[in-house]
Amino acid sequence: MQAGVGFILLAALAGGLRYDLLRANALKTACALAFTCVSLVVFIAFDQVWWIPGLILAAGSMLGAHLAVKVAVRASPESIKWFLFVMTLCAVVAGLVF
Repeated sequence: MQAGVGFILLAALAGGLRYDLLRANALKTACALAFTCVSLVVFIAFDQVWWIPGLILAAGSMLGAHLAVKVAVRASPESIKWFLFVMTLCAVVAGLVF
């Protein structure tokens, strides 16, 4: 369920609340951190965490975020908004289909 929630949160914050993309992304990241920490505590309590795959996924996410920031700095805000729109549609369709 968490995959793609960032796109939806960013679309809601940037589009619905009219935050600029920088502030919306910062708030989205804080929200994701909060509910990820709560989820992690619950899964640790029930001994349902696979640490090695999780750490590999975390490293890949950090590398992807680093590369995405480099691209986002060079891209125009208009192209980023269109990319966000398309990816939000993809996340919603994937959520409905799967």
